[in-house]
Amino acid sequence: MLQIIKELGNMKGHSDVEIIELEELGRVSLSGWNGEEYCRCWKCNEDGYEKEKGSTSFCLKPKYEPDSIDEETGEVLSWNRIGFELKM
Repeated sequence: MLQIIKELGNMKGHSDVEIIELEELGRVSLSGWNGEEYCRCWKCNEDGYEKEKGSTSFCLKPKYEPDSIDEETGEVLSWNRIGFELKM
């Protein structure tokens, strides 16, 4: 699993494209959410644009851990995104 180093905000001019920094990959733009994974991700510069023109995009599947649990029922009330699994 690739750990999240820092969540950096959104791509300039594209509020639906998130920018994060991951260990091993560095700065990455997340796009193409299909309900399960981000299917159009790429290494990016500080504005969220491709670091290298013509580079191949990749998929990242988020990994979560419980953030808040109801003490009475044990039900998970909220989740915390802790990293990503790289899908090529």
